[in-house]
Amino acid sequence: MSAALCLQVDSRGRPSTVCSYKPASLGGLSHAISRTAGKVKKLVTSVFAAPDCPPFYVAGPAGAVCHATDTGQCNEVIADLGAPVLAMLYDGGSDLLVCMLANSFLCTFKLANNKPTPKTKVKLAMGKGGLQGASWAAPGHLALACSDSLVRLHIVPEGDHYNLLLADVPGAAALGGETGSVVAVSHDPLRGSLAAATREGVAVVWRLIGGEGGMMEEAERAWAPLAPVALGKDRSATALGFGPGEGLLACQYTSGDRSGLCLLPETKLTRTHHGDWALLQTSAHTARVEHLSSGATRLLQTKMRVLGGALYGNVAVLWSGARIEVYEFDESDPSPDEPRLLGEFDSAAHPVALWDDKLFLCVGDRIELSNFAGSIEGSVGLSDAEGQPTCVHIAGRARRGAYLAVGTSTGFVKAWEISRTEARQHVSGRQLVASGPARITSIAITTDGARMSALLETQHTHKSAGNPAAGSASRASWVRSQGLRVYVAETDAVQVHDFGASHRMPQSHHWDPVETMLLAVDTRPTASAPSRSAPLEVTTLFSTPDGGLKVRDSLAPDVPDATFEGLLGLTVPRFHLVRADSLEVVAHESEERAGHKKAAEEARLVHALLLREFDGMEDVDAATSHALISFSYHLVLGQMDEAHRAVRNIKAASVWENMASMCVQTRRIDVAEVCLGNMGHARGARAIREAIGLRSDPEVCAGILAVQLGQLGQAAEMYESSGRHDLLNELRQAKGEWGAAIALAEEKDRIHLRSTHYSYARALEAEGKLEEAIEHYEKAGAHRTEVPRMLFDAEQTSKLQEYVDRKDDAALSKWWAQYCESNGAFDKALDYYQHAKDHLATVRILCFHNKLEAAAEVVAQSSDAAAAYHLAKACEERGQVKEAVQFFQRAGRSNHAVRLAKEHGMASELRLLAQQAPPKVMAEAAEHLEQRGMFDQAIQLYSQSGNMSRALDLCFKHNQFEALREIADHLSADADPALLRKVGDFFLEHGQFDKAVRLFSIAGETKRAIELCTVHNVPISEELAERLCPELGQRGAETEGARQALLLQIAKCCKRQGNYHLACKKYTQAGDKVKGMRCLLKSGDTDKIVFFAGVSRAREIYILAANYLQNLDWHSDAEILKNIVAFYNKGKAFESLSAFYDMCAQVEIDEYRDYEKAASALNEALTHMGKARNAPDGAARMAALQSKIAHVTGFVAARKMVKSNPDEMIRRCHALLGEPDCEEAIRVGDVFALMIEWFYSQQEFARAHALIEQMRDRSILLSPYLDSEMIQEICAAMGVPPPPEGPSQRGGGQPEPGGHDDMDECIEGGDDDE
Repeated sequence: MSAALCLQVDSRGRPSTVCSYKPASLGGLSHAISRTAGKVKKLVTSVFAAPDCPPFYVAGPAGAVCHATDTGQCNEVIADLGAPVLAMLYDGGSDLLVCMLANSFLCTFKLANNKPTPKTKVKLAMGKGGLQGASWAAPGHLALACSDSLVRLHIVPEGDHYNLLLADVPGAAALGGETGSVVAVSHDPLRGSLAAATREGVAVVWRLIGGEGGMMEEAERAWAPLAPVALGKDRSATALGFGPGEGLLACQYTSGDRSGLCLLPETKLTRTHHGDWALLQTSAHTARVEHLSSGATRLLQTKMRVLGGALYGNVAVLWSGARIEVYEFDESDPSPDEPRLLGEFDSAAHPVALWDDKLFLCVGDRIELSNFAGSIEGSVGLSDAEGQPTCVHIAGRARRGAYLAVGTSTGFVKAWEISRTEARQHVSGRQLVASGPARITSIAITTDGARMSALLETQHTHKSAGNPAAGSASRASWVRSQGLRVYVAETDAVQVHDFGASHRMPQSHHWDPVETMLLAVDTRPTASAPSRSAPLEVTTLFSTPDGGLKVRDSLAPDVPDATFEGLLGLTVPRFHLVRADSLEVVAHESEERAGHKKAAEEARLVHALLLREFDGMEDVDAATSHALISFSYHLVLGQMDEAHRAVRNIKAASVWENMASMCVQTRRIDVAEVCLGNMGHARGARAIREAIGLRSDPEVCAGILAVQLGQLGQAAEMYESSGRHDLLNELRQAKGEWGAAIALAEEKDRIHLRSTHYSYARALEAEGKLEEAIEHYEKAGAHRTEVPRMLFDAEQTSKLQEYVDRKDDAALSKWWAQYCESNGAFDKALDYYQHAKDHLATVRILCFHNKLEAAAEVVAQSSDAAAAYHLAKACEERGQVKEAVQFFQRAGRSNHAVRLAKEHGMASELRLLAQQAPPKVMAEAAEHLEQRGMFDQAIQLYSQSGNMSRALDLCFKHNQFEALREIADHLSADADPALLRKVGDFFLEHGQFDKAVRLFSIAGETKRAIELCTVHNVPISEELAERLCPELGQRGAETEGARQALLLQIAKCCKRQGNYHLACKKYTQAGDKVKGMRCLLKSGDTDKIVFFAGVSRAREIYILAANYLQNLDWHSDAEILKNIVAFYNKGKAFESLSAFYDMCAQVEIDEYRDYEKAASALNEALTHMGKARNAPDGAARMAALQSKIAHVTGFVAARKMVKSNPDEMIRRCHALLGEPDCEEAIRVGDVFALMIEWFYSQQEFARAHALIEQMRDRSILLSPYLDSEMIQEICAAMGVPPPPEGPSQRGGGQPEPGGHDDMDECIEGGDDDE
């Protein structure tokens, strides 16, 4: 292509050229794409104005890209991509330009202001044939045809990829397309379809299940293949494209030297049944009628393209949307003739239904009733709001009426009764979805007309990626709903069950003709389903009057060598499923006609599958069938009484077994127990009762029930889902699946790993596989006992000795040594005992052979207590007493050593031996020593054995005072109180008051102990204080008053001893916190005083604490000052707080000459004095404070006028000096100093000297206020000598050094202060 044309199409569809482009830099034109996103719309003000034309991009073999508009502009925006462009696409969602090059690179560019910006560049695998075609498959998913047997899909944003294989498409092998070469791809965004065509003439379509939002990690599973189509003999596809409508695919092909175009409309194969026959469409022109029981078939062939079919009795009808054909076939003849054409006529009806001798034709917004010849006999209509019919279904029973149900394009369902001459409305139009556009895709009505079920599609906006025709506007597309809706006519209610929660999509739905509340739905997994989801699952539901739709069971058909397309119908007790290998069946039929007759069973398309509770009950009668369904219905609703009542008359054990099997699925263990009882399954009933008694999880109980019923596969699944891997392990062991059991134990049941190996070893031993058994006994850790037993029982002693020598294990060596010893081979046994380090057995053999020295060496080297004990017994038997005592002691058997010492008069060793013996032996040794007059040693042993009373008796009796003191230190509250008092009296008599106090306190003589502490000043420790004050109710503290008196006595004693902290604690425990605070004040512990005041929350304590804190350095510690103010405020002591602020002001004046702070403090004092309403002299004190404030503030104001208004400052200072009570508020010396320093600074020495003389007349000491050099300079100027120092009166306090500097500073900074 050498040029590109921009065309405009008018309202009549006539194109006209707007402009043309022929850019030389592209080396020709091969690709053009419009940018439909991000363009700015023009404001069209006239109907004659041209519509917007989006900008577009063109590319060519030179590897360059140009940007062009409809105004004739064409600019190069990408100079060189490095290789020719093989494909160029545009993603409107992300505004990306995608270019695929001949060097296998994929480049993406972000379009901003129509200027491509490079974003990514990756190299793709394009096979040996290279890129043949490219198309979007989903947002961000790019499909590539590369002349091999797969479609490659590249995820542009993430850079990942996956493949769709032709080999995975069912039926592709029959058309020879399994190994074909894909040369073209196309995408239909409205239906989520991706089509591919091969060079061998086969077209394959995949449908995106679950919507484009459901793309998942295993993206291949998001695409479900449809049946492939052959283009024709010797036709090779070259290009592929979907039409703007729905379900139309165009394919360009070549055949020899000719080329052509074929249209491939989508054909939805019809599957329906009525009674015992099923109508199954196998191709666009072929249908097959098959008997559900016998498998007999009838073939219907027509020249028209079949869009649907219907069946009633032995009459079948096929229609194409333009023509209708009616056939009759023979039901009884085992060798049938060809079906006979009853009638045919032209009709645009779609869809069509059949009942009895009438056809129901959906034409426009009405349904026409016709006979088989096409004569219209009547019609029923739909309103504009109800829309046009999209699907129909008829159901009924003989002599009970029939009902026609219709689903419409606007989401309405409607029904008529058609058993009469004229159709009568049964259910008025009812919309199933309240909000948003919807259309019904399939409908089914019950035989009694009480319920209608429907599947529907909802409309949502969809923005097509890379579709120039779509423009920038969104398009509406229909999306299948995952919900099943049931309309109940009696209650006018819509029941909904959402399969989206289980990640499945419903395909079809069918009512049972007899049990009209039972509904079956076949579903397939959506893209978001787990990877192990069943490809087809049939779910049965009950439509209940009040509880909505209740799931009864879900079943995944599992038949060997068979795959299923979907559910054909439900007729209790069977499901009827359609086999997926339809094309192979067609092949079988053609072979039959050629003379190669196949078995009828091999060619059957319909497979019957029993409902779960009917397993083994193929020929169940109608009453039993109804009872089982009723039982299941009430069981789902939890109505146990009704469920039992439904099946109480059933006696067959097989029925109860099937109900028990159903309980496995419903997890109703209580019902299962009843079923097992009726079955006579005693073992199973016991297992269930035990599981219920252990309060096991319902899933576990169901697994146990499944085991009892022989459903081992289901039991394994339940144990796995409930996490009971121990039970799953036991189940696999019982089934003999030892490899799986061990693998499970290693991964998830490690606590039973050893027991699993042990059980497997026992099984191998029973089979005679000893070597393998040894391996698993070792893994079980039981080889030290089990392997010797096993080999000994097998009489393989030589092999056993080899095993013992090879393993070099102590336990095995000991076993073999015992075996040798039992056979009299002592030397060999001794060697193995020594190798096993069994010192007891070694010593035993040596003693048996009177080799005591060697045995003693073994005991000395090993320090084995058992060996030492055995050797000691041997020495005792041989009269070697000292050696026996020594070895008994080494063995830790001091009782035997004491016994020998007593028997053989070894008194000197007896005490040392007894101290290592138990208390009983120690007491016996003490008694022995007492009898021999060794009282000191006897007393020591008595006390160590815990017999204190006997030890003390001996101390008093034999005047063993030193021992008595040692014993007293170890006496505790467990000793006899009388004994404690006796010892205490002894220490009291001998002046050891501290020990007497301790013993009296332990004995409960608290008052006596306190008196001793008071009289003899025995220090009271924290521990002693706690003992002196027992808990309420104990001796000495029988009442609260008695205990409080004890606490006060202890506190007083502690106070006298100077232990103020302990005294404070005891006063507080006694409830006298004020005395506790007074003790704490004496301790001087400021932190504890502040803490105690804070937690006590008592007014008097607050005041005491504040008074104490005033004596500290509160001026330099802000925290102390803060606590003083806080405590006075909390204690409501405003008078004291006022006095404290007054004192603060005086300190600021006397020590720091800070009159500003003094004024602030005086104001605070005045404020708090005002709060002290009951102060006796409150008015006088407030007047005095106000006077002080006036004087201080007046002096502060005068100081600030030093520079601004000195004359006023002098006047105010003289006025202050003239006040009679001035000296009560300020220091007069500071007033004189202020004026003197001012006159000195102005060289007015006479006036300064006059003021100095006035200070002297008032007896004010000069040095604290005036600098000596300044005084000398003034006197020198006046010609008088410096005045001598003299005494001072009030106001002559000594300020801190540097006061003049502060005054100088004040004079110099007067302006700033203002």
